[in-house]
Amino acid sequence: MPKRLKSQLNHKLKAWERAYIACAIDTEGTVYLDPRTTDGVHVHYLADIIIANTDERFMAKIQEILGFGNIHEHHYAPEKHYKTVYTIHITRKNTIKDLLEQISPYLVIKKKIAKEMLKVVS
Repeated sequence: MPKRLKSQLNHKLKAWERAYIACAIDTEGTVYLDPRTTDGVHVHYLADIIIANTDERFMAKIQEILGFGNIHEHHYAPEKHYKTVYTIHITRKNTIKDLLEQISPYLVIKKKIAKEMLKVVS
C-alpha cells in the first residue's frame, strides 16, 4: 500500500497528467456535491471527489501524479468473491478547486457537475 501523503495539490499538472486524472474521474470516479442545511435556511455544501478502482497499481499511479491523497482499501462481500476496491477521496475545498481548474477542460462525462462544484468551492 502506498504511503500516506499530504492532502493538497502543490504543483501544476502536465497536460498528459491532467487528461489522465480527468479520464480516471470521468470513468472510475464520483464528483459529489450535496447541499446541506442545519437551520433550514442557510445552505452549505459537502463536496467530495472520489476516484476508485480495483487495481492498486492504478491507484498508486493516480496518487503519484497528484502528489497527494491516501488510498483506502474497501472489502465488499468477500464471501461473494468481490474484488477489493481502492479509493482516494478529495474533500478539501482548496484542493478540489485547484484540481478542477486544471482538469475541467479534459472532463467529458462529469464536466457539468464539476462546473457546479467549482462555483461552490471558489
